[in-house]
Amino acid sequence: GTELPIISWTPQVITCFIPNTGAGSVGPVHVEVDGLTGPGSGVKRKSNEVNITEWRGPMTFTQNDAGSLTGTIDFTLHLRADIHTFRDSPHTAPITNNIIPFGGAHDSFGAASATGQFVWPVPGSSPPDTYTYTWTGSAYLPGLWESPPYGSFILQGQVNIGTKVMQLLISGGLYLGLNETLVSSNDGEIYTIPLSMYTATDVFDDYPYYMNLTLNDGWDIVAGSRSATSCCSHDPDNPDIQHHMSWPLIQSSFPPDSTAAQ
Repeated sequence: GTELPIISWTPQVITCFIPNTGAGSVGPVHVEVDGLTGPGSGVKRKSNEVNITEWRGPMTFTQNDAGSLTGTIDFTLHLRADIHTFRDSPHTAPITNNIIPFGGAHDSFGAASATGQFVWPVPGSSPPDTYTYTWTGSAYLPGLWESPPYGSFILQGQVNIGTKVMQLLISGGLYLGLNETLVSSNDGEIYTIPLSMYTATDVFDDYPYYMNLTLNDGWDIVAGSRSATSCCSHDPDNPDIQHHMSWPLIQSSFPPDSTAAQ
């Protein structure tokens, strides 16, 4: 019910501005052509309606180092895609195994934080010495089309209509905004350096950075998680770093209408 601003209109592609929220941002879409090409000057030709499906929800990446050292990237996802079946030409069967690509909506973003501490007794030190590592800080991973001052965020994907699998390419990282501080108990020296953090490739299903998400009969994203370990933590005795990616059930809005014209 909302007319969208047209950026360009060619015989092959119509490009228009779609807002991130509110009227005209999601739901049923149709195209109207003026009466010059219709059956009469006062009659517009109107296409079939197609639902643009939307998903909004969180996805969290966690990195557990030694002690309580924890880094987190909380993603806020906004996804939209046209995932209805359709015909390539009249009087043919609708294609049900199409793979539909989509880009992340512009208001998707991430937020990173670092917390915790690890105390390591230095072996053989005399007098006994300990190193204390502390993680602090938080930082914003800018949206997809903002200028990233200290990080990056990639989000796009595709849906296989036949298998109901969403393959999501998601990656985020930053090199400023988080800090690691090291304090030696013997000399009291303090060193603070930027702490870089990136989503670990070992939690993804396919390179590069694809998560295979299952869609249920209502086209909701089914809750899930992935875990993996990598080297090397700050604790030589327990060198594994634990990586974890998780997401809850993310409901769809305006799922495809199987009874609509194809």
